[in-house]
Amino acid sequence: MPLFATLIILEALICQFKGRFRLVDALVTLANWNLVKIADFFTSKYLILLSYTYFYNNYRALTLPWDSNFVWALTFFLNDHNYYWEHRFLHETMIGWSAHQVHHSSQDFNLTIGIRQSVFQKLFSAPFYIPLALLGIPPSLFMTHTAISAVHQLWIHTELIDGVSPLYDFFFNVPKHHQLHHGTNKYCIDQNYGGVLIIWDRIYGTFTEKDENKEEPIAYGLVYGSESYEFSYLQLRYYKFLLEEVRKEKTLNELLMRIYIYVVKGPSYNPKKPKFRTGDKADYPDGYPKYGLYDPKITMKNIITGFILVSKAYFVADFYLLRFFSDFCRH
Repeated sequence: MPLFATLIILEALICQFKGRFRLVDALVTLANWNLVKIADFFTSKYLILLSYTYFYNNYRALTLPWDSNFVWALTFFLNDHNYYWEHRFLHETMIGWSAHQVHHSSQDFNLTIGIRQSVFQKLFSAPFYIPLALLGIPPSLFMTHTAISAVHQLWIHTELIDGVSPLYDFFFNVPKHHQLHHGTNKYCIDQNYGGVLIIWDRIYGTFTEKDENKEEPIAYGLVYGSESYEFSYLQLRYYKFLLEEVRKEKTLNELLMRIYIYVVKGPSYNPKKPKFRTGDKADYPDGYPKYGLYDPKITMKNIITGFILVSKAYFVADFYLLRFFSDFCRH
């Protein structure tokens, strides 16, 4: 955590001369992260680990050694491959996007965006890793590679560098690949899902090279923009839309069809064009997106005060709830 905070500060200073770093947006992200961590204690903090351990203990086909180099490499590739499909599900289904859109809601692209996350996303993530448990990958090894993947995905949220080298960039996910992934331009939509490796996108046909689209700068954020920095708005805006659509249905068949669409179809799905499961890209406007930058006038005093209060709440909750969880496990 101290290292990550130091990197954020360094990036913020450098971005005053190169790139864009809005302090208000960054502090909103950090405050949102603290609130998400508090909510995690009551929702999904341990969901992935507990579900994985349950299936490993009761239904695994093999007992693979945790200290094997082969198993270590196998876990790396399987974990990263399944992350690709998890990430793709989060983008290409309405129910997945309802959670993941929080991560894409900022119109900036910097290290803080790596921790702008949804309260509910782990609910959709957990099932993608159960096959590893059924195969017999030890939980400790799985969680180690999950942590490695998470750390890697923090550093690729920056505009300060694009890549490492042509060879490295061909195999691994680097900032320029992920910059494009966060774009709202037509050529950016539903591209570059990779976690640590970018080869999955090359294999499954979802890779787009940023360097091939230099004539049109990337516009970060959501296609329909943002209207608030409020925690409830960032977290629940898309769920509200889904619920409003459900309320319009008048019969059970219509309701079941609506649920099916939410689970299978993408956020831009148009019933009039059913062959396009995730939406027809022809419906998106050509060229650089026209919506403006959401940049409300908020006093720095209010932002800093709010961030400090939320941080205090997080550390208090973290201390007492971890003690409760530890006591619960012992009994």
